Amino acid sequence: MIKVHLSERHVKQLKSPGRNSLVYINGGHYKEDSSTTRCISGDHLCVFVSQSLYSKLKKCLAPVVYVSSIPLQVVSQEIISRRVFPTHPIAKINNNNSNNIQRLMTSTPRLSFRPLRYPYLRDLKKDTIINATGCIQHFKLPSLPKTRRGYYQSFTITDMSLPPGKEVSVTVFGRGESDFPNNLRVGHIVMLRNVSINMYRMFMQITCRSPRNLFVYDPSKEIEVIREYPMSSLELQIITSLREWVLNKGLLNSHSRLCKIRDIVPGLHFDLECIISSIQIKDSSLHMSVYDETASCSILVPGGIHPSFTVSEGHSVYLFNIHAAPLYSKDTQSFELHLMQHMFRGICFSKLPLMQCQYFVSRQLRFSEGKRFTNLAELLKNKTIPIVHRCKVRVQGIEKESVEECIYLLCSKCNKEYPMKRTGDDTTLASELTQECVSCRKDGKLMYAYLIPLYITDDTASMTVPAVKKEAQVLFRDLKPSNPYLDQEFRNKLLRYIEILIGRNPFDTKSDDTVSLSPLSPPPLPPILDCCIISYYVGSTPKSEEERRNARIRYQISNTQLITY
Repeated sequence: MIKVHLSERHVKQLKSPGRNSLVYINGGHYKEDSSTTRCISGDHLCVFVSQSLYSKLKKCLAPVVYVSSIPLQVVSQEIISRRVFPTHPIAKINNNNSNNIQRLMTSTPRLSFRPLRYPYLRDLKKDTIINATGCIQHFKLPSLPKTRRGYYQSFTITDMSLPPGKEVSVTVFGRGESDFPNNLRVGHIVMLRNVSINMYRMFMQITCRSPRNLFVYDPSKEIEVIREYPMSSLELQIITSLREWVLNKGLLNSHSRLCKIRDIVPGLHFDLECIISSIQIKDSSLHMSVYDETASCSILVPGGIHPSFTVSEGHSVYLFNIHAAPLYSKDTQSFELHLMQHMFRGICFSKLPLMQCQYFVSRQLRFSEGKRFTNLAELLKNKTIPIVHRCKVRVQGIEKESVEECIYLLCSKCNKEYPMKRTGDDTTLASELTQECVSCRKDGKLMYAYLIPLYITDDTASMTVPAVKKEAQVLFRDLKPSNPYLDQEFRNKLLRYIEILIGRNPFDTKSDDTVSLSPLSPPPLPPILDCCIISYYVGSTPKSEEERRNARIRYQISNTQLITY
């Protein structure tokens, strides 16, 4: 047995040879193979076919390689007598070449070609060439190696012969990123043809030198659909049995791996359904800030962004096969602070319709896009009033004892506030809107409105700022205020949006214990609130310096947007 190495020019001119194909080589040089990466064990003679510098200077004919798709047993003496190679009828050959092929044809009965078998993954042996099948458990995106030459993709597979939790690693090499299949999913079946088995770090590994030898099948499809792929009857039987095993084990059900951000455990692979609050491409990687109804986090997808992945802020996405990893912080000398904030090695698919985004509470800033950010310490020191500051803060709590206290009756004309009735029958509670304002009499109409004092903090200071009327309504996805004593659905929605805003239930004293994660995980951070804070004097504007020192200053949230970083 010998190995033949063809140059790139010859590979482009030829059809890809298969097993039992007749290969005719005219030219080339021979030497012993001393490489340590050979697939076949033992020392074998290798044929290197390339146009050497000597042949170029002497103007000699370049080496010629012909490949026939007809097996050796089918090639007849009639083809040799016509002195024409089967797949290249124009290529004439001389008498010596004809004699060589004649000698090869007479020896064909002594040649035996055993088809490559499909062993179970538990029966893999080192330094062998086989075909393999399995079910994908984990996978990574195609990436560049350190040498920056070519791409490679790795994933792990399992089958019915391996015990639970044990997998076999597979590495596929290719020239370009587009050569790799873009339909890999956890639970899909892969078929690998003509692959080599070797040892890597004391573990058995399958190496595939070309993505063309990799075929991916979706077990959710029927066998009639799978038949469209090129396979023999034996391969179809293997795929059918493996498909039944995958469906019985429930390996295809990716929703069983669906996880909330609050429940993420480092080191485990999972799926995540979330909402994008900010997205940008930086250093050939995709950086996304996402959140769901439990918490928020940042996701890093290094390289390999598919062109069909066209999402923007506010879209709901389903992220497959990602996992959390700790990130070391130089400031705190700890691994724990960023444990839940950074994820990588994920792949993004299935942009969901915007109507399915149930927890979308984001709103574009109306007139403060260009304002610089001010921290709370500078805001409290600034005595230039009235003024508008743009801040990035986190809401740590609400200075109310219940959800019902966040709703007030407000006069539409003079903005006078009236507390709501807590007791009485439904008719009495519903008649509040028909009452008259004491100050405006018949001219003012009462309506439900938000009045929520938020306790906000940043790295410099903390303060209490009220969010009223429409500015508070923006934080709750334009949820119109209603009577929480009568409308239970409104009360539940308002409570859920408050939990998103703060990261917990501020009205439940036991919520801190119920949201506890693993011992190594920090509590989920609430989203960052990008807002404008207006400062103004209570009452008339002071004129003298003494009046300014004694005047009361009030702060109020305006022009809000909920984001995460």
